Amino acid sequence: MVRETSLAVENGIFDPQALLLRGVAHAHLGNFGQALKDNNRTLFYHPNFLNALNNSGLYYNSLKQFLKAEDALLRALEIHPNHSDALANLGIAYQGLGQFDRSTQSLEKAFALDAPNPTIRTYLAKAYYSQGEFHIGQNDTVKAYESFLKIWQGDMQSAETVKHKLQTLQTL
Repeated sequence: MVRETSLAVENGIFDPQALLLRGVAHAHLGNFGQALKDNNRTLFYHPNFLNALNNSGLYYNSLKQFLKAEDALLRALEIHPNHSDALANLGIAYQGLGQFDRSTQSLEKAFALDAPNPTIRTYLAKAYYSQGEFHIGQNDTVKAYESFLKIWQGDMQSAETVKHKLQTLQTL
């Protein structure tokens, strides 16, 4: 993906989404600094591109630049106030800033919009745990694991690991 999108970009920026896609590829490789550079170039061409703004927040969170993440995600939410991924990423930014009430509030709104999403459930469970709400957090972790098992189509080892963790939580 990085090679192909780089070839496309070398021929000119006919579609800035090539930069967005290359940034996503870099993020999947763990290179969040390069992902952010590509994403910022996408925003140069389309400053209100919702997915690029959300990705900026995600990448800033990964780089532990939580104030910048908050700024990008609030811009995304100005465009689409009910974007569940942006709300979830904003919750992570607030956790990084130590604003646990705001984190939980943002994650609860994301969860209300996309309850089956196992990632949002997991983030919400972590937020509850960070505030000492262990029973609520445990319940959401169980639901996140159950959702994961329903949609997982990858290797069996990961599924078995999740099944074991789920059984452990259910016995508590």
